[in-house]
Amino acid sequence: VTTDVSFRYGSGYALHYELPEGELLEQAEVQDGTLLFCTESEPDSSLPHHGQLVITLPEDTELGEIRVYTSFGSLTFDGQANSLVYDTSSGDAEIGGVLAGSAEVYTSFGSLTFDGRANSLVYDTSSGDAEIGGVLAGSAEVYTSFGSLTFDGQANSLVYDTSSGDAEIGGVLAGSAEVYTSFGSLTFDGQANSLVYDTSSGDAEIGGV
Repeated sequence: VTTDVSFRYGSGYALHYELPEGELLEQAEVQDGTLLFCTESEPDSSLPHHGQLVITLPEDTELGEIRVYTSFGSLTFDGQANSLVYDTSSGDAEIGGVLAGSAEVYTSFGSLTFDGRANSLVYDTSSGDAEIGGVLAGSAEVYTSFGSLTFDGQANSLVYDTSSGDAEIGGVLAGSAEVYTSFGSLTFDGQANSLVYDTSSGDAEIGGV
């Protein structure tokens, strides 16, 4: 799938999609209460742009598990669901709303903006920045080769592991904040029970509590 995916709210259920030339629709149906949407690119096709997939839901709809797999495309979610998995080669994710379970984002190239509520958050990328606010009952975990972290939310614990990237940590952590980087600075001005900063090269400015 080479498509940007977004969720909206309206008076009823609706599915709207626009596919670029060279992208073929394989499946768009509901089976046992689950929406299945799948496309495939024509062999040797060069897609000029991303397609669009817009899922409209009635207000206050609570979804179960959401799984989005794309080659290239962004995700925008601001609703209610049990859990969310977004796996893409290249694409940004903007996640708000309420998730009773976990939010998981896996991407080779793409940023994450999180400002919702969830039990836990995992963001694993080769290259991308993370901006995390909102409220997490459990942990926030960020793994990246190249990318910065800005945290200003609430969580039980925070782990940031990168080869190269700066961390700015505010907010409130009931447990620990752990930062592991080969090249990158740390600015801490939040609240935490404990703080670990492990780097080969980088400066630290520590305030907060």
